[in-house]
Amino acid sequence: MSSHSGFLFKDACAVFPFDAYGSSNRFREEAFFSAMNGLRTGEILRLFIDRNPLRLIRKIVLKYGSKLMFQYLHNRDGSVIIDFQKMHD
Repeated sequence: MSSHSGFLFKDACAVFPFDAYGSSNRFREEAFFSAMNGLRTGEILRLFIDRNPLRLIRKIVLKYGSKLMFQYLHNRDGSVIIDFQKMHD
């Protein structure tokens, strides 16, 4: 049996944490999109949040499309962690 990391983005250039615990939807979305716009190809924005942000993910997919990939690292009530990696400009 071979070892497998389970992470899609194991070759990332850099990982930047984004803590959204307890922030309002409006503030969180504005700050998150600002942080996403600052990413370079290969970099990851790691979102830490207290609930599954499905509405935010829909907006992200509509805005960035194939320029971005995301992967849930942890998804439980009260604790969700998602990696968003910029694939290209």
